[in-house]
Amino acid sequence: MTSASQYYTDRTGYRREEDMQKLSIRADVLQQIICSIKIRRAPTRHDNMDLKPIITKTSGILPVSVVTDDKGYDSEDNHQLVRETLHAFSVIPALYEHVPISRKHNKYRKQMKRGYSKLLYNQLNEDETIV
Repeated sequence: MTSASQYYTDRTGYRREEDMQKLSIRADVLQQIICSIKIRRAPTRHDNMDLKPIITKTSGILPVSVVTDDKGYDSEDNHQLVRETLHAFSVIPALYEHVPISRKHNKYRKQMKRGYSKLLYNQLNEDETIV
């Protein structure tokens, strides 16, 4: 949220944060099909809140085997949802790379700190180019 006046934003071309939107999609990268979509007005909040409704909606449309996301979706709850509830494999890198593995107390986030398939993670690029 900014306290800039409407006059200032009009003169400088600066966009106020409340005018921006956040788009989250789930897609089948093999068939290049968008399965579910979520649009939010506030981009300043974290992305974790978007994963659960989108991935459960997608799993109702087609079976999910691998979920690849960026660091914004890193949480143990997201890993548990994907791995234990949907019985799929999650590739979500750790948000804070500088934190050692010994400081992590979560099972799946420790696995991501130890390493993940870069080949699977690079599928995220194809997902983002669908739109």
